[in-house]
Amino acid sequence: MPEKELGELKVLIQELKSEIHSMDSKQDEMMADIKSIKDVVYNPENGLYARVRDLEQWKTGLNDYDKTKTSVRDLKVWKDSIKDYETVKEDVRDLKMAKEAVKDYEDVKDDVRDLTNWKEGLSKFMWAFGLSIAGLVAKTFVDMI
Repeated sequence: MPEKELGELKVLIQELKSEIHSMDSKQDEMMADIKSIKDVVYNPENGLYARVRDLEQWKTGLNDYDKTKTSVRDLKVWKDSIKDYETVKEDVRDLKMAKEAVKDYEDVKDDVRDLTNWKEGLSKFMWAFGLSIAGLVAKTFVDMI
């Protein structure tokens, strides 16, 4: 090989070596960046998952507070409604009437179901009767011809 080609080859090898060194340093930087991202996400004290866990716990506590607040409000309403005995008596009477109305409704529902079944049976009978009459008329007409 001529010396000129050897010189060019040495220059190219030097450039390649420099590029490989540059890639190696950038890869080290990338590894450091990935490690820092991993720490930000997975750190048990203040990472992303820890923050999400803390928010979920806070939300659960807030929901428990809302339930307790609602329960206390319901208890106050219940206590106020119990104070008036006559109101409670009327409510019991209304419940008895509603129970009777539901029973009557069930009876009516059963009657409607029975009527529907009877109507279906009657409809089938009417079709059979009509078709029989039509058959007899057709037979009489054919016999006359």
